[in-house]
Amino acid sequence: MLKLDRGIVNKLTGSFLIAFDSPDKDERQVVDIGLNIKNFTKKAHIPDYVRFISHEGASGTIYDDFQHNQHARGAKHIRKHWEYSEECLEIIKEYLAKYPEAIDAIADDNNSHKNKSMHSLYDLYPDIQKQEKAVAIAQLTTMLRWIEALPISKLPYVEMGFDALDAELIHKLQAHHKHVESNFGTIDLKVQAVEVMKMHNIYQESFPYWSGPYLEANTVNDFRVGNRVMNLNSALRQYVPFGVRGTVVGKTEAKLIVLFDE
Repeated sequence: MLKLDRGIVNKLTGSFLIAFDSPDKDERQVVDIGLNIKNFTKKAHIPDYVRFISHEGASGTIYDDFQHNQHARGAKHIRKHWEYSEECLEIIKEYLAKYPEAIDAIADDNNSHKNKSMHSLYDLYPDIQKQEKAVAIAQLTTMLRWIEALPISKLPYVEMGFDALDAELIHKLQAHHKHVESNFGTIDLKVQAVEVMKMHNIYQESFPYWSGPYLEANTVNDFRVGNRVMNLNSALRQYVPFGVRGTVVGKTEAKLIVLFDE
């Protein structure tokens, strides 16, 4: 689709640092021309643009040119990997069209397998002369302004593995919640906007269901966004009532996000 060598998209959607000396600044300048849609070190990413796929039993090594040994694939053929949305691909296509020099610099670094943590202005503009440095800095500044104007630059990171229902569905659930509050009797509870509960207190039906809810401990992988669940915790019913139902509206690698009906 993009016709780019393996590893380029991985670097482009992450971080790619450029360091240079500016004549009007005392300190050396460091800027990032990567899209920063994901950060594997922080185990975070921007939702709706990229997601981390970790199949059960998959190899722990991320398949990319940073860590992958082409001659040591091992026995596991399914590896943890990133998936990119159509919106993300459109941004990358626009980046390719507007600033091919950035893609060329990333491709050159990728193909050389140097994987430098810091790059120079001449890595980005290899053909410029020293007397043309001011022109190169001006071009780089224009590129950075374009990146800053992208919608992704204003979005927060979420934990790796985060998944969520469509925003419109969540709004409908919230509207139903308000309908219940307005039309049905309520009990004055000491409930907070967000409560932290143990995973084993969240129960979902399985059909045909033949075992008790505590036969095996629940894990995040047992749930999907959109699942209807019930609170089984009766000890803290002053916070979340026993038996109250809700919907899984989001999840990370370690947590569920449940919006209760009332």
